Amino acid sequence: MSGALKCWGNNSSNQVAALGDSVYTPTVAFGIDGDAVQIPAGPGKVTGIKGVSSLKKNTVSFKSAAANGAEISKYEIKWKLSTSKKWSKWINLGKKTKTVIKGWAKGKKYQVQVRATNLAGSSLSSIVTITQTK
Repeated sequence: MSGALKCWGNNSSNQVAALGDSVYTPTVAFGIDGDAVQIPAGPGKVTGIKGVSSLKKNTVSFKSAAANGAEISKYEIKWKLSTSKKWSKWINLGKKTKTVIKGWAKGKKYQVQVRATNLAGSSLSSIVTITQTK
């Protein structure tokens, strides 16, 4: 086989970042003799998180994250009472951008984290505070 393997990166120190590294996931391309193959970056942060509380449940919705070259494979959510240090486990939502959470106490504030995942890794978590009002 002739040709040379080439690698390009666009982070600040001109080095290729590791795939899945959400902080340094630049667009990276590999190729032989200039024929580049694009490798996607991790997804963007989830935005637009909203919570609506009712008598026995809380509906949390959010906007789709930027896929950055690879389809979003899943969204995950976790939560905690805002005065607690212990988070729930990550719950896999699949590709849904809306879910219902039950069991929150009336008048209490909860923090919710949401992240997106694609084949390159997971996004940084977006965190919001939601108050159970009803």
